[in-house]
Amino acid sequence: MIRRTNPRTAGRGRNGAARRVGVLAVLTAAAATLLPTTAARAVERIDCGGRDDFAKVWNYGYSGQLCFANDGWMAVRIYNVDRIDAGNNKVITYLGGGLGSWTVFTWERYDFNANQGHQVMMYDINLSRW
Repeated sequence: MIRRTNPRTAGRGRNGAARRVGVLAVLTAAAATLLPTTAARAVERIDCGGRDDFAKVWNYGYSGQLCFANDGWMAVRIYNVDRIDAGNNKVITYLGGGLGSWTVFTWERYDFNANQGHQVMMYDINLSRW
């Protein structure tokens, strides 16, 4: 008996699973080399040190100041916030007192005492450079 075979499909029945595993391994390796591998950074609370490029949160009648750096998000609980200075950041924060989400753009400041007439509570801070 003569068996007809198609040269394009000859051998497909054998090693099909091994071939699929090999293709998957090649695709995984290609994706791993093409994707960026930078470590995720998070917002950090830092010492202000007289610098004005950090995001600053002034509270308790402007007597206290907290500084934050790096891109990312951080949950905070800051009472009696008077003012936010963005520094070299875009600051997005969630505030209490019905104010909700608030954005202060790069090199701008927002004074809650002067504009809202009262201090506010800050629940989170999100910094980005753009």
